[in-house]
Amino acid sequence: MTIKLSCTTWDKFPENAKALRKQVFELEQGVPSLLEQDALDPESLHFVMTKGDLPLAVGRLTLRDTQAKISHLAIHPSVRGKSIGGKLALIIIKEAVRRGAVWLRLSSSTISQGFCAKFGFFPIGPTYTANGLEHIDMINTSPELILSTPLSDLNGHANFILEKDATVHDIKDLKDFKLHVAGMVPQARRQLFILSHSLEHSIFDNEVIRNSVSHLARAHAMTEVKILVYDDKPLVMRQHQVIELMKRIPSRIQLRIVNRERQHEEMGMVLVDNSGVVYQRNLRDYKGFANYDHAARVRQMKEKFTLLWEYSRPSPEFREIAI
Repeated sequence: MTIKLSCTTWDKFPENAKALRKQVFELEQGVPSLLEQDALDPESLHFVMTKGDLPLAVGRLTLRDTQAKISHLAIHPSVRGKSIGGKLALIIIKEAVRRGAVWLRLSSSTISQGFCAKFGFFPIGPTYTANGLEHIDMINTSPELILSTPLSDLNGHANFILEKDATVHDIKDLKDFKLHVAGMVPQARRQLFILSHSLEHSIFDNEVIRNSVSHLARAHAMTEVKILVYDDKPLVMRQHQVIELMKRIPSRIQLRIVNRERQHEEMGMVLVDNSGVVYQRNLRDYKGFANYDHAARVRQMKEKFTLLWEYSRPSPEFREIAI
């Protein structure tokens, strides 16, 4: 019998689908009924996968401009462990992106954290207790990375997660490079080193990168944000969200210019903490690779970056910021 998918509004959501939600959250997890059905239901999209009259899985998507929240993912006991939940998760993520979502969030029990990491969600903030279960908030800042990966190729535990995903991801073009930067930079907790032609607007001038750099720079006194560019003139000619942030907190974000006399190999890189790198082999195109868990490679790249930083010079365009 064929499995069917429906995406609908709350008033048209089938009663047996609502019953599955109630069974999983109220009866199995002890969620109070007032929380299981809340004020977001009428304004959200509701998904249900059915086989005949049996609801196999349900989920909810709530959209807010470029943000989306996934919640109320519930799987029928008879099909748990059979990839039904994963298939529905991908469907919901795809619909969120189709409707303009740039990043996704959810609240997961720590028991289900590994399942969420499989779809590119990483934790933010501390754990907390809700309805007797330990939970953690998680976000995915580059959902298209997951959508570009077949379900059969997704790792069992974590994909595109810092210190978890040891796969070497091939980067073929600008789109790939941008997606990996958006996926990795928000995971920085200690260091962010960027070497690029001109902190390109198409890659770095957006809400996700700006908010991530702001959070990292203000996190604590030991964090480092260093940016090396070959050319700073495009940053003067057109407003850039990261540069505007740097003007407000110049002591926390440093920008310098590569000394071309000391640099013969024109490459680009984004280094995150001690394990993540997005690498651009040359500035003529964006071919390269991304590694989310390779401490040795990142250590090697940091040595190159540090040498370039030592011989770099302040930007004449932004010299007054550092004074």
